[in-house]
Amino acid sequence: MRRPALLLAALVVLVAAAPRETAARSFEIRDFRVLLAVEPDASVWVKEEIEFRFLGAHQGVFRRIPLRARRPGMDHRLRIEGVRATDAEGTVLKTEVSADDTSLTIKTWVPDARDTTRTVIFTYRVQRTLRRFEDHDELYWNATGTEWGAPIRRAEASIILPASVPEDAIRATAYTGPFGAVSREYQVHRTERVLMVHAAREMRPGEGLTVVVGWPTGHIREPGWVREATWLIGDWRAAGIPLAALVGCLLVWWRTGRDPVHPRVVKPEYAPPPRLGAGEIGTMVDETVHGRDVVATLVDLAVRGFVRIERAGDDFRITARSPWAGDPSVKPYEATLLGQVFATGGPGESRLLSELRRDARAVIGPVRGRLYRDLAGAGYFFGSPETVRLAWRFVGGGIALAGGALFPAGVIAVETLIALAGAGVIVLAFAGAMPRRTLRGALVRRHILGFQEFLQRAEKDHLRRLAPDTLHRFLPHAIALGVEEAWIAGFTGLSVAEPDWYDSSDGFTVDRYARDVCTLRDDATAAWSSGPRGGGDGDSGFSGGSSGGGDGGGGGGTF
Repeated sequence: MRRPALLLAALVVLVAAAPRETAARSFEIRDFRVLLAVEPDASVWVKEEIEFRFLGAHQGVFRRIPLRARRPGMDHRLRIEGVRATDAEGTVLKTEVSADDTSLTIKTWVPDARDTTRTVIFTYRVQRTLRRFEDHDELYWNATGTEWGAPIRRAEASIILPASVPEDAIRATAYTGPFGAVSREYQVHRTERVLMVHAAREMRPGEGLTVVVGWPTGHIREPGWVREATWLIGDWRAAGIPLAALVGCLLVWWRTGRDPVHPRVVKPEYAPPPRLGAGEIGTMVDETVHGRDVVATLVDLAVRGFVRIERAGDDFRITARSPWAGDPSVKPYEATLLGQVFATGGPGESRLLSELRRDARAVIGPVRGRLYRDLAGAGYFFGSPETVRLAWRFVGGGIALAGGALFPAGVIAVETLIALAGAGVIVLAFAGAMPRRTLRGALVRRHILGFQEFLQRAEKDHLRRLAPDTLHRFLPHAIALGVEEAWIAGFTGLSVAEPDWYDSSDGFTVDRYARDVCTLRDDATAAWSSGPRGGGDGDSGFSGGSSGGGDGGGGGGTF
């Protein structure tokens, strides 16, 4: 019974003693003297001589300095270099310096910091803190900071400007009190080229001294563009996010997005690839189903006898000529188109092109999906180009939306938000390049490009030796490849058979045929979305300043 009683008594003594020890441990700042030397290269050398009064046992002190400088247009990051801490006799003290996106922290060990007074001297150089206006340059510096949890009995800031600055052209003001205060309880003294600003009273916890000094422009050199660019890259370290996205997309494209064969030299081909319809040929070139590919498919079906197209005033009438359901020569995507145009599969049914224009989305959507699936299923693509693009767009949009969701919650900074948006845009931009042809598909594309070369540049002597219906047989492919005008123009003056799939009330000539085909193409593609196919604190401290404004500032404490 005696031993438990002794242990309980000891515990009571320890618990009672702990609050007294904690209460006895505190500090104050007897003197806070700052020297600011403005250099001609626009840097500022800073010396902070702080006299601490320690009550109780302390290991040392820490100083926290904000790095984010607010400027009109875009904030930037201060550059603090050459940090050093010594005692009053110049002995270097053990120091750890760390920084994050918002501040730099200097942690310094002070020997024998128990119920005593010690002076700690911090020195460092600051880049990018001077402010430039049309009529003056300015140093706006929060000399002591407003984040100290202890009083500052005496605060003083001394400023030295370059020798070229006329003394009578120097302006100075100061602010005292907590953050945002506009009180000007200070005194200014000039001794030779040193401007000294004293706080007229002691600063309570959370209060500080801020100084503003201005002088005419032309005495400070602006940093070179190389240094400015280096600083800008450092400010935007989040730029590594879109850069990583770019590198990642390039690597993925190199491994899985580019075709196994890329044609460097294209030789002419005098016939289209076998077993491919006009719409498939157009899609194989750029991996995309355009409205003109659907128009080419419709003309191809007309040439093959399934529909008839005739001029009806300013419109065109499309009439079914023969049943297509179950016909093995009709490809699935062609059957889909006919099914969207006509209600039944029987001959005689007709519709005006203007009616199809009103139903454009109902027509082209199913045809596009079917055409992608047919080409992938036939082994020309590793997967449906539409599905691949949608997957990449989903990823890119997700990255951008993630930034928009995280930023309001305060999880990320505005720089990271912009970087994520940039990364998302990069992924979205790569979406169109990610569908990949198989070796078979790449070889077929090379054949198609050679056929396109023939359609566009065929000479009349060559065309004269071809069958009279060649113009019409290859017309759908020319429409899909965007060279129909050149193809038709090549037959001007030659003997051409009149097409049985097309009727014009004005009679048939090559020139009239060319005009009607182009009108048909333009009227349909206008609705089917086709195009030509082809490979605050930034203000002056004099006008809007306050205590805690400007650069510098922060605070500190003990540990």
